[in-house]
Amino acid sequence: MKWLPHSLIVALSMMSIGFAADDSKTMIRIAGCRIRPAEQVTLAVNQSGIIGTVPHEGDEVAEDDCIVRLEDEVARTTLAIAEKEAANETDIRYSEKASEVARLEYDQAIKVNESVKGSLTVIELRRRKLEMERSVLQIEQAEYKQAVATLKRDEANALLKAFHVSAPFSGTVNKVLKHKGEAVRAGEPVLELVSTRRVRVEGFLDVGDRRCVRSGMEVIVEPEGPGQKGENVKLKGKITFVDTLAQAVTRQVRVWADVENPDEVLLPGLTATIHISCSSSSVAKTDR
Repeated sequence: MKWLPHSLIVALSMMSIGFAADDSKTMIRIAGCRIRPAEQVTLAVNQSGIIGTVPHEGDEVAEDDCIVRLEDEVARTTLAIAEKEAANETDIRYSEKASEVARLEYDQAIKVNESVKGSLTVIELRRRKLEMERSVLQIEQAEYKQAVATLKRDEANALLKAFHVSAPFSGTVNKVLKHKGEAVRAGEPVLELVSTRRVRVEGFLDVGDRRCVRSGMEVIVEPEGPGQKGENVKLKGKITFVDTLAQAVTRQVRVWADVENPDEVLLPGLTATIHISCSSSSVAKTDR
C-alpha cells in the first residue's frame, strides 16, 4: 500500500474546504420594506369638455377599456361626415369616364383630319388634345381630394379618441377626482387607477451587502406584522432595482423587488421583509 505525501494530503484537504465554502449561502434579510403598487397612475383627459361617463371608486376595469368619456356628440358627427366623404369615389369615376370620352374625341379628330386634309385647323386639334390632357389631370385631382378626405377621416377619428380615456392596465379605480357633468380642461386629472396584482417591495440594503445583490436575483418576501392576509405566507419575487448611489449617513442603498400578488397577500402601505440568498463565493470574489 502506497502512502500519499503529507503535503499532498494537506492540499487536498484545503481544496475540499474551499469547495465547501463556495457552496455555502449567506442569507441577507431586509426588514421594514415598504409595499407599494407596481402600477399606479393618475389619468387625465386629452381634451377640454364636459364629463359624460366616469367609473365609481372601487370599480374593476380591464386594460384598454374606455373608462372616462367626455360629451362627444359633435366629434362623432364630424367623424360620420368625414367617413362619408372618404368613401365617396364619385368624382374619380366621373373623371375616368370623362377622360375616356375626351380621348375618343381627340382620336376621332386625328382620323378625320388624316382622311380629309385641312378639315380641322391646327387650333382645333390642339384644343381637342388639351381637353384630353385636362381630363387626365382631373382624375389626378379627384384622387388627391380622395386622399385628403381619407386623412380628414383619420383626423376626425383621432379627435374623437381624444374625448375618451382608456385604462393602461387592468386594475381598480382608487380615487375619482371629477364627476359626471363637471367641466374639465385638457390635461386635468380625473381619476387614479391602481393595480395590486403586482407590488413593489422597497427597502434599504447595507453597502457591504450590495456587492452580491444584482438585478434579476430571485428573493423571498414575507409580510410583516399582524392583520395581513398572508402572515405566514412567503412569496417569490425578483430584484428589479439596486441603486448605484448610497446614503451618506446610513451607508445604505435603495433596493426593490417586484412580486406577483394575485391573492393580494401583500397590502400596499404596509411593510414586508425581503430575504436574499447570496452565495459566499460571490461575496469572496467581490472582496478580492
